[in-house]
Amino acid sequence: MPTADSGYSNNIDILLQRMDIQPNIIAEVGDTVMMRLLARQDIGLAILPPIVVIDELSKGQLHEACKLDGITEYFAALTLNSNLPNPILNELLASYSSPTA
Repeated sequence: MPTADSGYSNNIDILLQRMDIQPNIIAEVGDTVMMRLLARQDIGLAILPPIVVIDELSKGQLHEACKLDGITEYFAALTLNSNLPNPILNELLASYSSPTA
């Protein structure tokens, strides 16, 4: 499970309560690299963004049990006005609209 300070842990808790599921949690992990390593150990279900294990999913080493609709994580990018703009960041920002816009 993701740690309580992750962006989507609260949504997972609400979903589990709504479905009256009490999982046997063996680890809470805040680092996606560690989540990936634990998922690869094949010791149970892991709740993590598919992008973290995209290689394992594409190779068939891991399988997606289900999608958790409504579970989202938000990211923020802080930028300063600069004479050296970052074209990759500009492209990313242009492709997504702000959730408050």
